[in-house]
Amino acid sequence: MQGEFDLMTSDYASHPQHFNHMVEAFRRDLKQYHSQLNNITDAPWFCGDTTWYWKENFPHSYEAIYGNYQNNVLAQYYFRRLPATR
Repeated sequence: MQGEFDLMTSDYASHPQHFNHMVEAFRRDLKQYHSQLNNITDAPWFCGDTTWYWKENFPHSYEAIYGNYQNNVLAQYYFRRLPATR
């Protein structure tokens, strides 16, 4: 999965930038399908939450990484959060 082990690193704060660049590159790769897509930059990106282990043991880095997914509406990221309780 994307992001989990980045939570443990000291440079976790750089993950959102790298992730965003990866999504942009993916969307550029879609240009060959332009006849099927009205606007390449509107291609959605679906993100799922991580497990409770990562959320509870790395709360600050979790918020930096997964907060990027949750709060990036303009980039067409759709985030599915785990339920509030286990």
